[in-house]
Amino acid sequence: MKNRKLSFQIIKLLSVLFVLIFALTACSGGLSGASQDTGTVKINFTGTSASRSSHESYDPMPFPPPPDMTAEELAAVVYNIVLTSGGKTLSFEVGNGATYYKATVPAGNWAVDVKAYIRQNGNFLYAKSDGVNTVAVIAGQSSQVSIKMVKGYVYDVGDTGPGGGIIFCCDPGGFINTATGEICYYLEVAKGDTPESIGNYPPCWAAPTSSAGDLDMTGIERGIGTGRNNTNLILSQDPIAPAALSAKNYSDANFPYDWFMPSIEELKILYRWWNKNQNALPLSNGYWSSSQANKFSAYFYNFDTPSGQEMYLKTEPRCKVRPIRAFAQ
Repeated sequence: MKNRKLSFQIIKLLSVLFVLIFALTACSGGLSGASQDTGTVKINFTGTSASRSSHESYDPMPFPPPPDMTAEELAAVVYNIVLTSGGKTLSFEVGNGATYYKATVPAGNWAVDVKAYIRQNGNFLYAKSDGVNTVAVIAGQSSQVSIKMVKGYVYDVGDTGPGGGIIFCCDPGGFINTATGEICYYLEVAKGDTPESIGNYPPCWAAPTSSAGDLDMTGIERGIGTGRNNTNLILSQDPIAPAALSAKNYSDANFPYDWFMPSIEELKILYRWWNKNQNALPLSNGYWSSSQANKFSAYFYNFDTPSGQEMYLKTEPRCKVRPIRAFAQ
């Protein structure tokens, strides 16, 4: 009887010890669970005194650099947050007006990258974190990182665009696509010349059989945003104009219908970008613009000389065609 009572007391004592050990171990983070495997990262957003976002600088600049973000713009931001650590990626979206975001994630060193979208007064703006920030998340603890937001673009100059080409111009203020009336923010260049440009006889600007009276195109312009409308106008007055037709017929799996022959000002911007990034894209010799110089001649841009802008007779097969497209986002 005494032995049975002693055994019961030993079992009771062992049970108490087990509970104490369990509690102590859990408090110290020794067991698997939230306190051991996870921590909290708090992301703070700033930006009212942010520096200007990086952008392609031209000489001279075709567009002014974007201004700093205002408090009103920050309040309109929708944040897209991506946390990356050791092959793990977590994505979050935070609604308008957020000043910080708190997330529970596995412990480790997390790269924090934020991209955000703003639509204000009819203009599309974009904000991004000023560099990728890293925060060490410790198990069972709270860590925080401050993200400086700067006004920027959905695409940066040099990015692959939605049409499969390369973005060579970002305009935060936007420009009017005169063919559609749409406000656009980007110009994208195709990665190759039109098929008709390959070989010893590139396309003429106007049909070789055109008479002098047929060569004077009405409504043709020089400026940024006019290239697509120029291309349409050329073909409306000369349906077999080889250069414009080759640009119009250029197709891409994603955007088969909106490529065009650039205006001379659009071609100049392409040259300024390419002249600093020649390894990004093969361009050489002369390229037709969709802008006419006079009744008999059209402007082209020679990518092999610093002087650039020149003109040729419209009926001479002298220049190649490199299509571009304009888009909003």
